Amino acid sequence: WDSFNGREATERILPEDRPAIYAKWLQVKEHPGELYDATYRCLGEDGKVHWIRLMARFDDHLIDGYYRCYASYLNLDKEKEAEERAKDADRMMVDTINNLPSISALLRVSDSGHIKAESYSEEFCRMIGRTQKDIFDFYSDDAFYPVHPDDRDKLKLIFNKHSAGRSPISFAYRILTASGKYMWVSVNAVFFTVSESEYMYVNYTDIDQIKAQESILDEQYNNWQIFLDSISDTYLTAMRINFSQNKIELINGVAPIVTKEEAPTYDALMQKFIEKIPRMSDRKKLQRVFSTEAVLEKFSKGEA
Repeated sequence: WDSFNGREATERILPEDRPAIYAKWLQVKEHPGELYDATYRCLGEDGKVHWIRLMARFDDHLIDGYYRCYASYLNLDKEKEAEERAKDADRMMVDTINNLPSISALLRVSDSGHIKAESYSEEFCRMIGRTQKDIFDFYSDDAFYPVHPDDRDKLKLIFNKHSAGRSPISFAYRILTASGKYMWVSVNAVFFTVSESEYMYVNYTDIDQIKAQESILDEQYNNWQIFLDSISDTYLTAMRINFSQNKIELINGVAPIVTKEEAPTYDALMQKFIEKIPRMSDRKKLQRVFSTEAVLEKFSKGEA
C-alpha cells in the first residue's frame, strides 16, 4: 500500500465523485463491519476514465492497532456503456415523440403518481398562446395546474384508473390559455414505459367551438322544454277545436306555427308543430299525448 501511494489513488477519482466516496467512508467508519459499497469513476494508467465498483468490509475490532479491510474492485465499463446506449435510444425515442407534428405534450409519471411535463409541442404552445418556456415556468411542475378546477378531480380519477394499462384513453376538459380564459380540448392519451420510467403521450384537439355550439343547442332544447311544459295553457286553451270535424274554428291571439291557410285541421297544425321538435323521442311523446284520439279520450274522462 505504501508503494502504491494511497493519496495518488484517491486523486485519480474524478472530482465530482469524491464527495459521495468520502461521505460513504464516514458512514462506514461510524459503523464498523458495515459493507462499504460505492461506484465511481477514476483515471486509469491508460489515461482513460473507467467505472469502478468498490465493495469493502472493515473488521469491527482492531488488529495490531489497525482495522483490517477486505476489498473487491469490479470494472463496470461494459455495463455503463450498455446503460448509456440504452439511455441514448430512450432519448432518441423521446425526442422523436417531441418532434411529432401535432398538438401534443409528453408527461412523466413519478413513482408517487405525480405528473410532470417533459415537453410541449410548438403546436400546443400556439394553441395555448405561450412560449414553451412560459408554459414550463407557469405549470410544468404540476400538469393539473392549467386544468379547470371543476375538471381536475375527474381528470385525476381517469389518470389513476388507466395508468396501469396500455390502452389509449379519451376524454375532454377545459384548459387555461394565455388570455386567462379556459378552452375545451379533446384528449387522446397513452401510457408507456422507457427505462423503467413511466410516460404519458397526450394529443390535443381544440373543440372549443364545438362546445360553444353544444351550449347553444342545449339552451335551445331547454327553451323547447319550457315551451312544451306550457303548451296546453298557451295554445290549446287559446284554440277552439272541432274534434268531430278535425278542424280549428277559432284561434285567440297569434300562434307562430299557424300559417295563412284557410281552416287548418288540428292534425295538420300539430304535425307542423311536432316537426320542429329537435329530439325524436319528444316528437313521439307529443304524437301520443296530442293525437286527436288521445285528446278526445281526455275530454271523455273529464281530464282536459
